[in-house]
Amino acid sequence: MKQEIFRKIERTYNNFLRCSVKRPLLTFIILFLAVLTIGGWLFYQYNVLAQAAEPKTSGEAVRFQKDLYQQILQTWQSRDEQFKAVSSRDYLNPFQLGPRALSEARTQELLLNPQVQELLKAVNLYQFYTAKGETFLTVDERARIWQELGLGQQEEYRGTSNQNIKLLSELKKELTPL
Repeated sequence: MKQEIFRKIERTYNNFLRCSVKRPLLTFIILFLAVLTIGGWLFYQYNVLAQAAEPKTSGEAVRFQKDLYQQILQTWQSRDEQFKAVSSRDYLNPFQLGPRALSEARTQELLLNPQVQELLKAVNLYQFYTAKGETFLTVDERARIWQELGLGQQEEYRGTSNQNIKLLSELKKELTPL
């Protein structure tokens, strides 16, 4: 049954192709009219109907809010001043051998920095990392730092109070190179 339907469709298709080959002008005219009809329909849908539909407005006029504008302008000016102040500062070079290579003047400048003072006041690692604005490190992360600072092997670090005190003092030494 399915094969009969398939053969019937195939015969109809072949007959259509034969007719279109025998009458090429008629085929061209039919295809041209079909394309013209589809093009006209698309033009009507996307151009004529789109222009006919006017956007809806609320009818309320837009008012300029001078106070809000002044607030935004003051905020931008203060940020611009902060940006200019930051660009004039002398920052540490992260590619140097570390803060131990700093001069005495730079060390004194660091010690006057309130954030460095807060870090130096820390009595445990949690306070130290909180003052830095970081989350408290895991034991594995502290063990890696332990080894980087030359305090011993990473595997021997367990996070005991004595090890944490020693690690904290070494981290503080990094802040004060002299």
